[in-house]
Order: sequence, then C-alpha cells, then structure tokens
Amino acid sequence: DALETATRLDVAGAKRSYVDYLRRLSKPQHEIIRTSAYLAYLDDVLRYLLDFAARIMPLRFLEEELLDFEKDEIEKWEASARAIVGGELCASAAELCDRTDAQALKEALRSLGLKCGGTPLERAERLRASLLNGSNEKSGSETTRSLTLPQNCALKEAQIQYLCENVLRDSLQSTILNAEKKQTLTFEELEMERKRVEELNSAADPSSDGDDADALYNPKDIPLGWDGKPIPFWLYKLHGLNHAYKCEICGNATYRGPRAFERHFSESKHVAGLQCLGIASGRNYYMITRIDDARALQRKLAARVSDAA
Repeated sequence: DALETATRLDVAGAKRSYVDYLRRLSKPQHEIIRTSAYLAYLDDVLRYLLDFAARIMPLRFLEEELLDFEKDEIEKWEASARAIVGGELCASAAELCDRTDAQALKEALRSLGLKCGGTPLERAERLRASLLNGSNEKSGSETTRSLTLPQNCALKEAQIQYLCENVLRDSLQSTILNAEKKQTLTFEELEMERKRVEELNSAADPSSDGDDADALYNPKDIPLGWDGKPIPFWLYKLHGLNHAYKCEICGNATYRGPRAFERHFSESKHVAGLQCLGIASGRNYYMITRIDDARALQRKLAARVSDAA
C-alpha cells in the first residue's frame, strides 16, 4: 500500500533507510509536491499512527483531540495570514491588492497552505476567498469548511507531527534506537536475539493444565505490556529494567530501571519519607536513598548554614 511504499522511497524515487524515514516522519516535507497520491499516503500514515496509539493508549480519545487540534491549526493559519496583510478583510480583492505588497500576499498564501503563483490580483482573490470562508464559518454557518489539496496535505502533516512529538514520542524514539541497534548486529547476533524474543514472548506452557494453563512463561520476570504479555526483550534491556534500585527512605521500595528510579525522587512517596525524617525535600538530597546518609547530609548542611551565619 501507499504507506509501505513510502517507507522505502521518497517522492523522487530514491531509496531511504528505515531509520532515516522514521527521523523525517515528524518533519513537514516542504520539498514534496502536494498531489492526491501524497495526500493518500498521509492518510495511510495518520490512520496507522491512530490505530497504533489506540492499542497502546485505549483510554485516550485521540480522534476528539485531533479535531480540536485541527480547529486550532486552521485558526493559526488564518491569524498569521491576517497579520501579514494588516489584520482587516478588505471589501474587494482589488483593494486588498492595492493595500498589500505582492510579497506579503505570497507569504500570507503560503501560511494558509495555498498556491502562491499567479498575478498579484489573483493572489489577492485567492487569499480573500480563503479568509472569507473562515469568517463565514466562525459567524455560525453550518456548512463544512472546504480545504484545498495543499491545505489538506499541510493539515495532515501537522497532525502526524503532533502525534509523533506529543503522543508517540517515546515509542518512536524506542523504535529508532532498536533499528539502529539491529544495524550494528551480525547475522548470528540477530538470530540469537530473535530466538530470545520468541522464548520470552511465549504465551503459555502448553504442557500444563488446570489453573496453570493460562500462566505466562516469563522466567526472567519481565514486566507485562498493554496486552498482558511480557514486553520485548530488547525494550526490557533498552530501558534498563533488568536493574533494580532500592530506596530505604521509601520503605525499602524497589524501582526497576534508571528512569523510574530517578523519577521517584520527586514523587510523593519519597518526599513523605523525607518529611517523616524531619528533612525538607530538595536538590541536595537527590540520589540519596539511605536514611543514615540523608541524616548525615542534613547535619552537614545545617553546620554549613550556622558557620556562614
């Protein structure tokens, strides 16, 4: 389909690597000609991203979120175009053409995602029609706003960028890191990794019966994903979840992975543990997990304050 084809090819037909494609996914492709084929490709990408996000975040209403984003994006286009031409909608295209510099008309059309060619008068007519369309919509017209092909493409690009940078940022970065890692592995190492992942993702032991028949095969106690199965082994290693960190201040709680461990210092459980010791949470106590160390640091800071006084 269009998505699979564009994953490997750019508009000029030159082959791209998978990593390069993922890095460019969230960036607007200004050099690409806005055609119906390109719009179909953007629809495929957007549909895939929404489906993926719905599977990993089933409680997030992304379609409503994107509708609000679409409305805000169009309002930004119109506000930018109005600011370029002086903020007022002239009575006629000829008046707009007389009052506005030709380059300003071009910039205003570009900000709306419209065609910038033609004579200054044609540009003014095109700009006024688009801004008038937006004004009618805001005044209560129930007709659906009509967007041109370039505007539709620009809007789809903005929605894809929003999903990649705000909703699926961690997943996209993890995919890029995993793809880069695989590029450095030999064939033998890739085979070993594949077999290891297959073993860790085995759903259940078929030889067991009774209540144990539904038990997952998870010998390394890998955390479960959204589907109730162990997450992939490469993701488990990537996030350092094979490392456990204990915090005595939190009641000997264990945190898996450096990210969760570093984040917990600002969470309520750790702050409450420090307060129970009579210590106010602050940057000085970052990475302090033992009670004796925290009290020793408190005495040291108190002595430093008294000496300075």
